[in-house]
Amino acid sequence: MKLSSSTLLACALTLVSAAAVPAATPDGAYSSYLDEAGNEVVDFIPIDQVGNSSFVPILSVIPAAEVIKRDAAIEARAGKYGCLGANKARPQADIDRANMCIWNAVSDPFSFRGDTERRTSCVVAGVRSFICSYPKGGNPTSKMKDDLWYTWTYIKLGLCGEGRLGHAEISGGHGTVSAGYTYDGDRFCW
Repeated sequence: MKLSSSTLLACALTLVSAAAVPAATPDGAYSSYLDEAGNEVVDFIPIDQVGNSSFVPILSVIPAAEVIKRDAAIEARAGKYGCLGANKARPQADIDRANMCIWNAVSDPFSFRGDTERRTSCVVAGVRSFICSYPKGGNPTSKMKDDLWYTWTYIKLGLCGEGRLGHAEISGGHGTVSAGYTYDGDRFCW
């Protein structure tokens, strides 16, 4: 069997394209924190198991050397609230589905204990809804789900606009916690 040069070129381009596009993050709920060594400890619950209290999360550990943190300059600009550019907009229905996933994944009130930053997120259709906890001095952070809902509403109707991605600090409760939604693959929380 003889292959033409155009067939070989098409095969080579397909292989290069497949290698250049990372696999999508599976839809579902994620909860993670950095341990003492800087490793990220992650619990994952597939989207069809979110809200199922008998499901045991799938545990994984990302070595410290592979944990991607936000650039300090980006973090400084982010502050207590912010929006991503219009070119990063997503369908509002996908944002709402990611928000409902995280809504169903957390208790009311939701609390984070310990003296390390923690994050909880849900990925649905390429949108990542997230909650980030920044404890100080080992004091737990605690917020009500209604405050989370108000934060999402503020981002959607006041701060950024419908379909635009952004984040804001959650008011009420105890401690510093922010929430928002971004595209999957963005560096969020830390």
